[in-house]
Amino acid sequence: MLDIGTGPGRLPVIIASRNKYINITGLDLSPDMVKIASARATRAGLSNVSFKVGSASDLPFGDREFDLAISTLSFHHWKDPDKALDEICRVLREGGEAWIYDIPQKVNPQVWSDMKRRYGFFFSTFFHFHTFTEPFYDEKKLGEIAANSRFRKFEIDYRLMTYRLRLYK
Repeated sequence: MLDIGTGPGRLPVIIASRNKYINITGLDLSPDMVKIASARATRAGLSNVSFKVGSASDLPFGDREFDLAISTLSFHHWKDPDKALDEICRVLREGGEAWIYDIPQKVNPQVWSDMKRRYGFFFSTFFHFHTFTEPFYDEKKLGEIAANSRFRKFEIDYRLMTYRLRLYK
C-alpha cells in the first residue's frame, strides 16, 4: 500500500498497527514530515511501515509495486495531477486501485455553518478561506483529469465535505 502526501504518517501507522500483514509506504515532499512519520512508526514498534521523501509526479518506485494507493487531503497540492495519476497507475499492480480523498471546490454553505457550530468560528473560517487559496477541483475538472489518466475506470463520490476519486487499473 502507498500513502501519497502522508504528512506525519498517522494513517499508515494506524493501518500498520492494526494489520501486521499489510506493508505500507508513506511518501511526502517534506523531509521533516518523513522524519516525524518515521519516528512515529519506530515508537509504535512497527516493521511493516516505511516512509520516503518524494513527489506524486515522480514516484521513486518501480513499476507494479503496490496493490493500493491512497491520498488524503493532498491532491490539491500536486503540481501536475495528470502526471501524478499516470505515475500512480504505473506503480500499481494489475487490478490495483487508487483512492484519493480531498475537498471539493464548492462546498454547500450549510456545511460551513455546521462546521462553525461544531469546530468554532476560527477553524471553520480558516478552512473556508483555504478553499480560495488552493486549486481545489470541481466535479467537472476532476472528471477530466481522471478521464485523461492511464486508469481504465474511475468513480467520483461527493460527500458533504470531501470527495473520493476512486481509480481502477
